[in-house]
This record gives sequence, C-alpha cells and structure tokens, in this order.
Amino acid sequence: MRSFEALLLLANLLAMLVLAVPLHGAMRWLRLAAPAALLVAVAQVAAQGPRWQMVPAYVLAGLFFVVWLLNITSAGVPTARKAPCRFAAAAGIGLGLLGLVVSTTLPVVLPVFRFASPGGPYAIGTLTYHWVDTGRREIFATSPQARRELVDQLGAVNRADPNGILAARLDLRRAGAFAFGISLGGIVVGEVCRLEPRLRAWLVMDAPMPADVVQAGLQQPAMWITRDAATMQQEVGHGPTSTSTRPACAPCSSACPVTVTSCACAQCSTPT
Repeated sequence: MRSFEALLLLANLLAMLVLAVPLHGAMRWLRLAAPAALLVAVAQVAAQGPRWQMVPAYVLAGLFFVVWLLNITSAGVPTARKAPCRFAAAAGIGLGLLGLVVSTTLPVVLPVFRFASPGGPYAIGTLTYHWVDTGRREIFATSPQARRELVDQLGAVNRADPNGILAARLDLRRAGAFAFGISLGGIVVGEVCRLEPRLRAWLVMDAPMPADVVQAGLQQPAMWITRDAATMQQEVGHGPTSTSTRPACAPCSSACPVTVTSCACAQCSTPT
C-alpha cells in the first residue's frame, strides 16, 4: 500500500468516528476531518494516480463530505424533528463501517505490483560514452562541423574503453546494419551500406532506395520485407495500365506498371 493510500484510509476512519460520535466544546473542530478526507483523496489521485482497488475509499470520502455538509446545514433544526432520522443514522454508521472494511481490505490484498529488488554480484545501471571520429565528416548532417559517430564509436570503445567494459570484446569484422522501419529508416541503411563496406548485412522494411544506391548497387546480402507490386499499386491508388501506356522510368529507363507520378519497377523505386 502506498503512502497516500494509507493516509486516505486513516482519514476516512477518523472522519467516520467524528461524524458518528457527538463532539462538544473544543472538540468540535475535529469534524473538519470529513472534508480533510476528501482533500486527501484528491491529493492521492493527483500524486499517485487512481486505481480500482481504492474506489471504495474514494466513495467513502465523498459520502463523509456530504454527511458533514448535511450536519452543518441542519445545525439549527430542533432535536424533535431529528428523531425520525436516528434509524437512518444507525444504518449509515453500519454501512460506513462495512465500507471501511472493504476499502481497507482491497488495497491490502491487491497491492501495487512491484518488481523484486535486483540481486547478484553486478551493479544495475547504465553507462554512456560519446565517441566521435573527428577525422570523418558526417555526410547526413546539415552542419559542416558534424562528424561520424556510429560504427566508429563502437570501434573507439573497443580500442580505448576507459572503464574496460567493452575493450577488446567486440569483433567489428562481423558488424551488421539492421533496420526495422518504414521509409526513411530503410533509405538511410541503404545509403550507409553503399558507403561503408564494414557493414556486412542489412534488413529493410517497406522502403524505396535512392537512385545512387540503385545505380551503384550493394554488395552486402539483404533481406527485404515488403508487399507485392499489385498490393502497392492499390495502396497508392494506381490501377494497372496497359503496356502501351506505361511510361518509362527516368533512372532505369524501363516500363513502369503505374502512372508517371510514381515508379515501382524492380530496378528502381525512386518516384519520378
């Protein structure tokens, strides 16, 4: 049980007591426990978030507040007119006690889930390095001061890790480019594999390739996850056209199966 939840249950218990037991003289200020319980309920929801196990406690806090308001508004009513309401008051006390039992049992039996504290000889945490190859410009950045970081960052850590965590532990000869994304992520991987021969393999999903990648070709083995050409034609809103009306694709000079606004042939997927 969390701290605000325990405080709310105690506030409801105190509100129940001060509303059920007549208070006189200097003790009457304790009746403010009823609106205080509602404020604690609001604070618990705001600070820790609501959960269904605490719903009975929320309802009790609201009911105690309503009873408190009724007691204030009926303070000037003669005692004789209040007599018929004693049975209702007794029933209310019984239901309130039942509500306290239920609202206390639920969060105790079904507490907020927590993971077990980690053990073992190794500490839990993260360590971040920022390694930059100052001798190589980052061609995909707009700033001329940007430098390469990705694979070269791993290489730098493998050579000179000040903490000795990855030093001499990485086999960069078996590095691979992996992309599981749509559109831009696959385009970037294609460009990187064209420019970086140390990357040995790649995976791309639903991404066109730029013209320079298509023209130069890629030597790395690749796995391409996509749809068939007929499905792609339906998705972009282009129906099949006759062979005589298919326009030529500018980069590969072949007949495309769609209109001139898009090229989806096997040799090139760059829009024209």
